[in-house]
Order: sequence, then structure tokens, then C-alpha cells
Amino acid sequence: MAYRRGERGSVLMVTLAFFTLVFLMAGGWLSSWLVHERTLTLQQEHMQSVYLLDSGVLWAVAQLAADSEWPGGDMETPAGRIQVQVTRAEEGHRELAVYGQTPGSSAAAQVWLDSDGQLLWWHEVGQVLE
Repeated sequence: MAYRRGERGSVLMVTLAFFTLVFLMAGGWLSSWLVHERTLTLQQEHMQSVYLLDSGVLWAVAQLAADSEWPGGDMETPAGRIQVQVTRAEEGHRELAVYGQTPGSSAAAQVWLDSDGQLLWWHEVGQVLE
């Protein structure tokens, strides 16, 4: 087979261009997938710390119902750690600082309870970095 001038190697160049595009697309997809997985993990950790925060408020209400002079405490759970501090007790209400911590995230809230243990006010402070 006789080749015309400038025709040799054109199939090789097309093949190289094709595989370069395929590998670039695969690399971009893999990079996007890894970022997505990391985002999902961070979201899961944050949601778990918020659930711990909510559990901490319920735990504090139960402890205060049993002992009105309860100063707060720590609780280790399989999901993470709950920490509650009674920061202020005034006539008719109590102020609590509640923390929910997982290995990858944490959340904190200020909570006000009335004398019956009913929730008056909840202010999520946000993530707490140690």
C-alpha cells in the first residue's frame, strides 16, 4: 500500500487523542466522586453531632427532673460524646450549654428551660473546634 505524503501516522494520532480524552474524563469523574464522598461524610458527621445535641437536651431535662440541683455532666455514647453544663439557674428558668461531639464534628447550643423543664429557647451556636 502506498502512502501519500503527510498521511502516515494519522490513525495513531487519532487513537492517542481519543485515549487522552477518555483518561481526562475518567480522572475528572474520579476527582468529582472523591469530593462527593468527602462531602457526604462531613454531612453525616455534622448530622450525628446535631442528634447528639438534641439527645443531650432530653438527657438534661430528665436529670433536672430527678435532681433540681444537677450541675451537668458528660455522657459517652457509641455515636459520640454529650456534654451538658447548667450555666445559670435563675428564678423560673435555667440556662444550659449543651455540646454534641463526634470524631469528625461537633455542635453546641444554648438552651433555656422553664421551672417545669419545658423548652423556652434554643439557640444553636454552631460547630465547636477543639
